[in-house]
Amino acid sequence: MIYCTMFLLVPIFFVSQFDIIRGESNPAELLAGKRPGSKDSVLETCQALQDAAQLIRLEGYSAIDKAELIRDQAYRVKDEAYEIKDEAYEIKESVLEARTEHETTLIETLGLIHKQALATNLYIDEIRNTLSSVLSRIDSLEERVQGTQDEISKVKQGQEGLSNEISEVKEGLDGLDGEISEVKQGLEGLGQSVDDGISGLTETISDKLVEIEKLQTQKLIPAARVAQSTTYADYSGPEKAVDGNYNSQTHTSAGQPRQWFRYYFSDTRSVGLIKVVNGKLNSNRVRLNGAKVSVMVNESVRRSCRDDTITVRDGETIQSQTYYLDCSGNSGIGVEFVLDTGTYLEFRQIEVYAP
Repeated sequence: MIYCTMFLLVPIFFVSQFDIIRGESNPAELLAGKRPGSKDSVLETCQALQDAAQLIRLEGYSAIDKAELIRDQAYRVKDEAYEIKDEAYEIKESVLEARTEHETTLIETLGLIHKQALATNLYIDEIRNTLSSVLSRIDSLEERVQGTQDEISKVKQGQEGLSNEISEVKEGLDGLDGEISEVKQGLEGLGQSVDDGISGLTETISDKLVEIEKLQTQKLIPAARVAQSTTYADYSGPEKAVDGNYNSQTHTSAGQPRQWFRYYFSDTRSVGLIKVVNGKLNSNRVRLNGAKVSVMVNESVRRSCRDDTITVRDGETIQSQTYYLDCSGNSGIGVEFVLDTGTYLEFRQIEVYAP
């Protein structure tokens, strides 16, 4: 208050002095308080200014609090935006990985089919060459028979005394005719075998194409957890069947009459195709022969599948030891593989798809 009063009185003092010098004000009147802008008026003005300054200060504090609140909200929105961005990147990476893995499997399968088709064409070319060679031999034999018959006619005409020799020649010709008939029958059997082989290969290729088309329309059901009846070693646990690595495998222990492997879902799901890769590619691949799959309705109830048994084929590649089982029409908490042959149960990879 003192400073405010001094601030307002000083200008009044100098103005009053200036008026006295100019003769426009009476010093006595100024001392009597007759000059406009007296001390009381100054004090009231100073008080009003202080009140206004206090109000402005309070409004300034309120504005600062509001600004800090808005700043905190902006930081929270910024943090949430970063979290959403990170989740979006994770989803994008998962989709790209799944797409890459699916495309790789499809390319490998198509490559195998292409190789099989090339091998079939080579086999057919070899058969055609063999047939051409046999037909050439038959033509040569027929020419020889015709020439022999001509010679026989000449001998009959010129030397009837050689009738015994002619009879022997006829017998030889009859035997040759029998050989020709056997060759023809063999060719017919060979042609039938070729037709059967081509038909079987065509059916196999068609089946693989159907399986590929089904997989393209179905979605992989991730394994929530896996388990097996026994474990041979630390490096052959059940998780090896779902790790995406085709160079590792599961392996149960020996001495058990019944071996099992269980693939659990996170909840009850409908089941379609099941892709299985044999744990062994060498002669031990036959261990998996006869393994059966079923859908687990719960821990005690099982439902059989349309195509539930693995029949091991020849071949020492991952493609040749990949099998597809059909469990369409069933739903449950997972699938179970059972082997009752008393040998090891081994898998490289297992993938279960929803229809």
